[in-house]
Amino acid sequence: MAAQCVTKVELSVSCNNLIDKDVGSKSDPLCVLLQSTGEDKWVEVDRTEKIKNCQDPEFSKKIRVDYYFEKVQKLKFGIYDIDNKSTDLGDDDFLGGFECTLGQVVSSKKLIRPLELKKGKPAGKGTITISAEEIKDNRAIVLDVEARGLDKKDLFGKSDPFLEFFKQADDGKWQLVHRTEVIKNNLNPTWKQFSVSLQTFCNSDLNKPIKVTCYDKDEDTSSDIIGEFTCTAAQLVEVKDHAVSMAPGPLTSLCPTASSALPSRSIALIMIVMALMTLSVFLKLKCHNCRTQASLHRWSLTVCTPRRSRRRKTTRTPGW
Repeated sequence: MAAQCVTKVELSVSCNNLIDKDVGSKSDPLCVLLQSTGEDKWVEVDRTEKIKNCQDPEFSKKIRVDYYFEKVQKLKFGIYDIDNKSTDLGDDDFLGGFECTLGQVVSSKKLIRPLELKKGKPAGKGTITISAEEIKDNRAIVLDVEARGLDKKDLFGKSDPFLEFFKQADDGKWQLVHRTEVIKNNLNPTWKQFSVSLQTFCNSDLNKPIKVTCYDKDEDTSSDIIGEFTCTAAQLVEVKDHAVSMAPGPLTSLCPTASSALPSRSIALIMIVMALMTLSVFLKLKCHNCRTQASLHRWSLTVCTPRRSRRRKTTRTPGW
């Protein structure tokens, strides 16, 4: 028997203009991926995280599937408004779905399609965007991140900070690769350790631009930007033991400067360990509005091999 040609594919999902099912707030969407097993039976491959109060979600969790070159693999993407802690989707509002084959997604690399509540009935103006990338590198990066002296954005309390990590796609747009948890009422947060595959993080290219944005989470409105910076892994190597300054205005590339030229309050220490390589880098983070300086520091990156996620099964597909 001839060996099957198979490769691992990573899918990124985002949506726009989702219908709003909640009263007094926006929907809390989640995306679930189902794959056909034949005879109108479907199995759940994986699901993304839930994003609260958002009609234009960009899910940070990537979904990995095996792609068989000579096999038709039917997929269903379903978007649900999650209002409880149950994993059962039967009692959640269906915001729209989309059916296709994995081959269509892979051949298109980036697929944008309207969402449907049922066949022939559009889900308002809602659309889904699916990007596919072949996984060729099994290494992963483990990060520990903490910040100091973040800007206070809330009127009656401190900021509720979280981070988003982006890589620059081939079309020049920023693609989300990871979103941390929100830490409530804290200007000196320490986020939980997390792991991102090296290919997801920077396409295994140390020269690919990376953007890190720090937000203050607001439950009822859009999150406020506290500050952001751009870099590449290669530039981090070049500026080892130097201070890195962010110029006012548009984001600029990293450039080494004398550490003594920056006030001590504005210097953020970032520790990076990748394989056997250790880097010490100073970064400066500024508020978008008032240019107040804040600190983001202590990164610990480690290369490892991620564990395969378990598949969960579902006996029915609510909404279809």
